[in-house]
Amino acid sequence: MLDLAMGLVSRGHEVCLAYSPVRAEAGFLQRLRGLPGVTVMPVVMHREVSVEDFSAYSGLWRLAVEQGPFDILHSHSSKAGALLRSIPVPGARVYTPHAFRTMDPHTPPLAALVFGGVETLLARVATDCVIAVSAEEARHARTRLRVPASKLATIVNGVSSPGLRPRALVRSELGIDASDVLVGFVGRLCYQKYPELFLEAISRARKINPAIKGLMLGDGELFGAVEELCISLGLEEAVKLVRGQSAMDYFGGMDCLCMTSRYEAMPYVLLEALSVGLPIVSTRVGGTDEAVVPGVTGFLVESEAEAVAEAVLDLAGDALLRRRLSMGAVERAAAYTTESMVAKTEEVYLKSIGSKMVLSASSRPAA
Repeated sequence: MLDLAMGLVSRGHEVCLAYSPVRAEAGFLQRLRGLPGVTVMPVVMHREVSVEDFSAYSGLWRLAVEQGPFDILHSHSSKAGALLRSIPVPGARVYTPHAFRTMDPHTPPLAALVFGGVETLLARVATDCVIAVSAEEARHARTRLRVPASKLATIVNGVSSPGLRPRALVRSELGIDASDVLVGFVGRLCYQKYPELFLEAISRARKINPAIKGLMLGDGELFGAVEELCISLGLEEAVKLVRGQSAMDYFGGMDCLCMTSRYEAMPYVLLEALSVGLPIVSTRVGGTDEAVVPGVTGFLVESEAEAVAEAVLDLAGDALLRRRLSMGAVERAAAYTTESMVAKTEEVYLKSIGSKMVLSASSRPAA
């Protein structure tokens, strides 16, 4: 979202970015403060559905009135998408869910029916364009949520690749030996990202190869539970937990990235890792198979500790394999540029604004 905002500013657009200070992680806030030319507005919005959502709705409405009128109202994530698209103010509505909740195969049937019903209704009556970030998410939108094809666009996230900090420096700060194989996990510590599976896989892998170490970057509602699981698995010294830091600050010290999500569309961190040449071990979910090519950029596995551990062991025991997958990752990442993402999003904006103008003109009484 921050790269998109900066890209739009560089193309001459005015951008007002609303964010929730209670949901944002420290790394995001740090980058947010350094966005030149972007108006930044805090709106308190909690992750859980509660009566506090009425206050968030009021805050977004007030922002839209005081800072607007806007040509485009672009919402990201399901809750912000539902609230912002429901506000009765001018402007074309664009929505990027970044993985529909209904993509989780473990969602209870009643919850899936409710979430799916809301998404379908809003897509049909309060949205000019839904942006899917992977072909799989677009397919889900069409077939499961019945989003009209005319209102659907697929724009994969784009990344830039800044320089990495030296490997030796990162490892020295973490207390990781040069001979250790460091497996990274980056993401919010929550149900979707399934951090428990990562720990269970590292525990299994270390019984065969004790040189394997883990690094978990993230924060969230499961942080305490993750700490407790580390202790119960005897991983206090083998897995480092780091809160509120940028992944790019630590990628240089990693040997591979491990993603254990229950569901995804196209995670940004996956593309970041590819761009710096990190081999990937990922659960086979959502659009991950569009970026993770088995044997070329990494491995796709089932959502089981044994399967994840086996893939990690394969990488840990073969430096030449890691090097080959690293080259494949960089080559694959070249298709996912920030410039392409911004340009395609701008096209969606212009098309959405044009549709609004045509609709407005066609609804006027004939002279």
